[in-house]
Amino acid sequence: MGELELAARGMAEVEKCQRRDGSIPAYPDVEWVCSTGMAQYAIVWYTLGKKELADKAMRYLEKIQNPAADSSAATARVQNTSRAVRSAGQ
Repeated sequence: MGELELAARGMAEVEKCQRRDGSIPAYPDVEWVCSTGMAQYAIVWYTLGKKELADKAMRYLEKIQNPAADSSAATARVQNTSRAVRSAGQ
């Protein structure tokens, strides 16, 4: 809400935590991720114009989708959600 500079400072800290595979640990001392939180980070990065970081997070999220939900309808929902998140910051 008009606090882009403040958001950018906070997200700079998150950027330091992003791993090569695009994942971001839920807490500094754990290996697991919070996929909802990662999607929110991606939205913020897109909003800030940090497309590369956001895309990296989204690729990771797409990779960890539940394979049991890999029906064509579920796959379409995941792809639509990814497109919506990617366009949120544009």
